[in-house]
Amino acid sequence: MKNEINVELNENFEFVEINFDLNDVTFVIHYTQRLDKGGAPTAVVPIEKSVPESFIRNSMHTHPFCEMFVAENTEFDLNFNGETVRVHAGDAVIVPIGTKHCASSDGQSKALCIIFSYTQNALYKPNGLYDTLSALFAAPYVYVNGSFAEKVIEFYRYLNEYNVIMASSCFFDIIADAICKNAKMPRRETSDMMTDSEISRARRIMNLINTYYMQDISLDFLAKSLNLSVRHTSRIIKSQLGKTLGEIVLEKRMEAAEGLLINSSLTVSEIAARIGYNSISCFYTAFKNYYGALPKEYKKQYLPEKI
Repeated sequence: MKNEINVELNENFEFVEINFDLNDVTFVIHYTQRLDKGGAPTAVVPIEKSVPESFIRNSMHTHPFCEMFVAENTEFDLNFNGETVRVHAGDAVIVPIGTKHCASSDGQSKALCIIFSYTQNALYKPNGLYDTLSALFAAPYVYVNGSFAEKVIEFYRYLNEYNVIMASSCFFDIIADAICKNAKMPRRETSDMMTDSEISRARRIMNLINTYYMQDISLDFLAKSLNLSVRHTSRIIKSQLGKTLGEIVLEKRMEAAEGLLINSSLTVSEIAARIGYNSISCFYTAFKNYYGALPKEYKKQYLPEKI
């Protein structure tokens, strides 16, 4: 098993990719680490938050990653085009690359989640693991019965310890269990599925956005970084990520602002500057439009006991 860690440091967060090969498949685990006050990394795992319903975004989206949502102690809904799927406690739903979806407010705040992608490697052979996964993820989603929460928590514990070998082994156990327990699901249209080259290209774009979204990132910068035309880069972002660059950057900045507002002692002005806003009024407007409340109002409803 080959393992590699690629870490990109941005402010108090590390955007991490763990790459490892299993049989004829290269898996990439994508996650974010938050550095605590002592500088030690802690994997960011979704936990229950008492966020007002009005503050939850519920927009359909797609991305070049698979997402595995696991219901630990509660139920929640995942919405697909024309279908709502209830995820029961202990069960898991895997959303394949390129599937339009969104989670309900409960799902966004309470689900355990693993974000990953996979591509074929040089050891590819017909009917191997790569073909098995490709057939599995030809479905619009994969619903799996079983108790996955403990395994996912164990997986994140290994990530916290930077134990890549055990984390990758634990992840493979989860995927193998999902394959064995998978029920028959309807197949997606081939046109809705992304090729390995599209996945790699879109993933590189997302990595650049994750690294530079707090700066004046532009389509021209991304295009030059990828050696592509601006038009081609824009088309990749819109077709494979489901949003414009501006929409993605806004989402990243607002989520960073939320985290700093709730978890740090920075002033609103300091937060605005840190995430890339030169104008405090522009930040107020963007935050109000995104969350439905001004920063201090949002924090007061989120953490009333600390205000």
